[in-house]
Amino acid sequence: MKSRDLAQEYLDKTDDEILRLARDRAQLTPEANTALNDELTRRRIDSKERMPALDQAEIRSLEDVPGVARMAARQEFLLRWYKPVAIAPFMVVLFIVLRLFPKSTSRIPIYFVFASLVWTGAVIGYSFFLMFALRCPVCGWRFGSRDKCSSCGLPRHRSIAGVDEISKMWT
Repeated sequence: MKSRDLAQEYLDKTDDEILRLARDRAQLTPEANTALNDELTRRRIDSKERMPALDQAEIRSLEDVPGVARMAARQEFLLRWYKPVAIAPFMVVLFIVLRLFPKSTSRIPIYFVFASLVWTGAVIGYSFFLMFALRCPVCGWRFGSRDKCSSCGLPRHRSIAGVDEISKMWT
């Protein structure tokens, strides 16, 4: 990426996003580091002074980390809809093959059944992958399909965090 493109990209980011990039400088290319330093200077941001405040702004749910939130959303979708997504195509193909090609000697209907079985296996496999790959961004423990992290108690959704905070206020 050209330094002008990086400068434009950093120009569009918020101060907090720029500070997060400054925290992870080791992962940036030399050109990206130069563009980041220029943007910090242009905005008059002292990263050493503001970094502790950024670190204190803690993650309150999985929804606060975009990559993890997308993975959690896929996991929830598949937990809720795995039957229609995985098994329904197999059942439809099986029904069509048995109804339309009951005595066919062609291999094409069998290929369709096999392809739908592969699809079913892929959806189930991806569901298991998500169950083990989804990690808590705070403690790194496997999140699984629960509403809260079993290690640190980080909720999956902000609404759960809000309910907990409200209940603490009233008790």
